[in-house]
Amino acid sequence: RPITQSQEDMYHWALDRFITEARTLAKFDHPNIVRVMAEFEDNNAAYMVMRYEEGETLEHIFKTQGILSQAELLNIVLPIIDGLKIVHQTGFIHRDIKPANIFIRGDGSPVLIDFGSARQSIGAQTQTLTTLISPGYSPIEQYYTRGEDQGPWTDIYGLASTIYRGVAGKRPVDTMTRSKQILADQPDPYIPAAKVGQGRYTSTFLQAVDQGLEFRHQQRPQHLSVWERQLLREPGDQPTIGADEVTVPAGGIADVTAPTQLLHEDTEIRPRSEDMPVQQAIGTRRIWVWPVVALAAMLIVMLLMAVVVKQSKSRSVPSAAT
Repeated sequence: RPITQSQEDMYHWALDRFITEARTLAKFDHPNIVRVMAEFEDNNAAYMVMRYEEGETLEHIFKTQGILSQAELLNIVLPIIDGLKIVHQTGFIHRDIKPANIFIRGDGSPVLIDFGSARQSIGAQTQTLTTLISPGYSPIEQYYTRGEDQGPWTDIYGLASTIYRGVAGKRPVDTMTRSKQILADQPDPYIPAAKVGQGRYTSTFLQAVDQGLEFRHQQRPQHLSVWERQLLREPGDQPTIGADEVTVPAGGIADVTAPTQLLHEDTEIRPRSEDMPVQQAIGTRRIWVWPVVALAAMLIVMLLMAVVVKQSKSRSVPSAAT
């Protein structure tokens, strides 16, 4: 039981929130997301009952097999992305995606387990979220408790880190180490997947992994559907900008001080054909600006000269009469 009144209020708030969220999670029914079967209160605590799954964790597979092929990694991640889309649409994020929380069933199908850390954050009022850290798999925003900084991009980081583990044979450097280097104006110690997996995976696949592991959450894909397209893009395919890739405040949780970037600054983006008329119209408008300004200036000068001439004539008449 809480000791003080302030702790008592926080306790009841957290208890009610846990029960409410557990009931929402129980509505999800997807083959690749563990099913929440029930929730209940007992012993001054709340509990969530999840379906029992048989198999082995992806963490165990990584330890025994080492790296996996691109096809194997996609067969694991894509079904989980499909299930997480439903979770994100209702305003929840998992917040603890890592190989240890991905079960591979006997038939090879994956299932994302352990939703005990899931929290509602998208579109909800800003609340302090419990700090939950899995070194190497947790993005920088999870080292702080500001809920508005966490969203779908937080789960994307966990998924990208999981793929990185299967590509490099080890988890990526943790974000606290990265932050210390970046804040000290030192190079980011993160070794890109594009480097460690070069020659064994497609370049676009590795670029998508690196995109999901961007240090700043504004520079990661903001929606799973965006990142999914990046993962599946074939080398040579021209990137397309979907409706869900428009620059918007991150996830609608709170205003973002910096613009949301859905593609890395170094990514080459060629304009689509349908965008060209707009760009040409803008260019044409700029071409006509200076002639208009010049013409206006000439008219003003002519008007001033006319005034001067008129004044000089009016002064010359009296002097002639004298």
